[in-house]
Amino acid sequence: MLRYALRRLLTALPVVAVAVTACFFMLRLAPGGPFDQERPLPPQIKENLHRHYHLDRPLSEQYFLYIGKLARGDLGPSFTDFTYTVNEKIAKGLPYTLELGLWALIIATLAGMLSGTYSALRPGAISEVALSFVILSGLVLPNFLLGPLLQEYLGKPSPYLKIGGWGDGSWRYLLLPVMVLSASHAARVSRLMRGSLLDVLGANFVRVARSKGIGEAAVVFRHALRPALLPVVSYLGPAAGFLLTGSIVVENLFGLPGVGKFFIDAALNRDYGMVLGTVVFYMFLILALNLIVDLLYALLDPRVRHR
Repeated sequence: MLRYALRRLLTALPVVAVAVTACFFMLRLAPGGPFDQERPLPPQIKENLHRHYHLDRPLSEQYFLYIGKLARGDLGPSFTDFTYTVNEKIAKGLPYTLELGLWALIIATLAGMLSGTYSALRPGAISEVALSFVILSGLVLPNFLLGPLLQEYLGKPSPYLKIGGWGDGSWRYLLLPVMVLSASHAARVSRLMRGSLLDVLGANFVRVARSKGIGEAAVVFRHALRPALLPVVSYLGPAAGFLLTGSIVVENLFGLPGVGKFFIDAALNRDYGMVLGTVVFYMFLILALNLIVDLLYALLDPRVRHR
């Protein structure tokens, strides 16, 4: 298992290196800079700032300085917020982003698996068609549209739900953003679960189990459910990454103090350090999540470990 994990990690490292390099040069070559404000800074102050952040050096030298820091786990300074480094800002916003993403992942995965299982066991029923319509509505409506709709028609009329801010972090503040963030994920899990379970229920070993007189519930939960979960498990890694990056929009819609809000503010202010640091952090986090999912997949299907 350890050898399998190391092989997967080594395979992903060249992709990470190319992505980091591309992000670095795209940011540096984009028009504008962190110190180009509406009210221009005095030339001497701007020159001192460029010297302090090594922006006066050749681009190749800036790149290798950044890679050296990154190898030590240092994401560099924030170019517009002098009180925090990028590491400190990410550490400050990460608990909010992870809590939002974790709840969205749990709720959406459970909702998708349950609805997909019901749809596979009751294909063509009116209740199954209605459930599929509700679930797939989350896939059609994007976050930036679904969020304001829920704020307007669920949040404002309700004395219990909050349409913005974090407050005490209770369910009143989290319910709407979790619903928005998990909607499309639940729809994808539901479709995967439905298709996979239908295929497994038509397999020969399921027919053999039924021929032995085993009840339908036992056939589904003891024989069909585990192999049907394989496509869902393989999707969880990309899904977790999707939820984390999708939280950038949701955090701004609901005014949540997570990493996504810092990223948007940094992008608007041309904060090279924060934008690049957030991209690199998300990249390594998604890599770690995909590695965990690969290991879970190998546990469910031991044949994967021998490929």
